[in-house]
Amino acid sequence: MISLKPIGVVLDKSTIEVAHEWNEALDGISGFSHIIVLYWMHEVTPEKRWMKRAKPCNINQLKGVLATRMPYRPNPIGLSIVKLIRRHGNFLKIDGIDAYKGSPVLDIKPYTGHPKDQIENCRTPAWISKKRIQN
Repeated sequence: MISLKPIGVVLDKSTIEVAHEWNEALDGISGFSHIIVLYWMHEVTPEKRWMKRAKPCNINQLKGVLATRMPYRPNPIGLSIVKLIRRHGNFLKIDGIDAYKGSPVLDIKPYTGHPKDQIENCRTPAWISKKRIQN
C-alpha cells in the first residue's frame, strides 16, 4: 500500500506554501537556483485517470498518455523544474510552476545540475518537434 502525505500546497503560479512541520527541512534550499517540485494533479477526475490515449495540445493525433505530459494519468503526479526566487520562512517564491492553485505538493528536491540529471543527445519523436514549432 502506498500512502502519500502532502508537505505543502501550490498557492499560485509563483508561490508554494510548505507546511510548518517541514520548515526545518527547507534549510539550505535558498542556495539553489532551481528546484524540482512533485505535486498531485488534484483536478484530474477519476474517469480521466483511466484514459489510455489522448490528443496532446496542438497535435491532432491520439497518443498513449504515458508518452505525453498530459495530466490524464493513472497516478496524476506532476513534476515541474522551477526557478527558486527566494525562501521566506515556509513560503517559496518561484517562477512559473505548471500546476493549478491548490495542488498538493508531495516533495521538493533541489536541482543540482548533477550529470545524471543532464541528458545528452535527447531523442524525441517528430510530433514533439512539430508541437514546439507551433508554440
